[in-house]
Amino acid sequence: MNLQELYLAGAGLVKLPEWLSSTSLFTLDVSSNRLVGKLPVWMAKMRNLHTLNVSNNGFHSDIPIEFENLARGLGVLDLHRNNFTGGLSTIFAVSGRFRYTFIDLSYNMFVGRIDNNIGNLESMAVLQTLVLSNNRLGGAMPKSLGKLSFLETLKLDNNEFTGTIPAELSSITFITSIVLSHNKLTGSIPSRVMNLLDIVEFDVSYNKLTGKIPPHKKPFPASSFVGNSGLCDSPLAPCKTA
Repeated sequence: MNLQELYLAGAGLVKLPEWLSSTSLFTLDVSSNRLVGKLPVWMAKMRNLHTLNVSNNGFHSDIPIEFENLARGLGVLDLHRNNFTGGLSTIFAVSGRFRYTFIDLSYNMFVGRIDNNIGNLESMAVLQTLVLSNNRLGGAMPKSLGKLSFLETLKLDNNEFTGTIPAELSSITFITSIVLSHNKLTGSIPSRVMNLLDIVEFDVSYNKLTGKIPPHKKPFPASSFVGNSGLCDSPLAPCKTA
């Protein structure tokens, strides 16, 4: 078939038709349906697929290993609001004729760590949006995130990340949004990260951060810092002096 784009969002689908595997689709949007079960293995045959949106469904289980063949051509991947489990390696560690520009895996049940080498992965070279919110991811935030030079949006909130906020994030010149709230991050806030030129959203609330909030030029609200009993200074209460 020569069908290039197929938009079936909210169409009441309960099953994906296998004939899709024989198409040359570039874009497939089946979001907000009633799809359940595992992501079909036959989707890996859709080698021309660039944009895949299966968000707001009931898919569950790990991402099948066959997905690596499909992902070699993906640039836009939206899996948010499903029940996917397992790790992220099958999604991230691929290479092909395209590179990811957009990834939203939020509101699932993914577990494990983010690959420490994520910033060097070929698939991530031109990534602009990375949203992993509301999963069960943990471990330290990789320092190599700072190598994602095209990144504009980074949202890792509502997970179980530990360790410090990587100062290397300050190397992402054009980033506008960093949301790290509701994790278990410790240590201080890197001053250069808060003062990135284009940053408009910065939220580290409800972690275990300590120390003085660095001086910053943008008017971040107090809600961006609450829930860290060890943080002080504007826009929170002044630091106590001995």
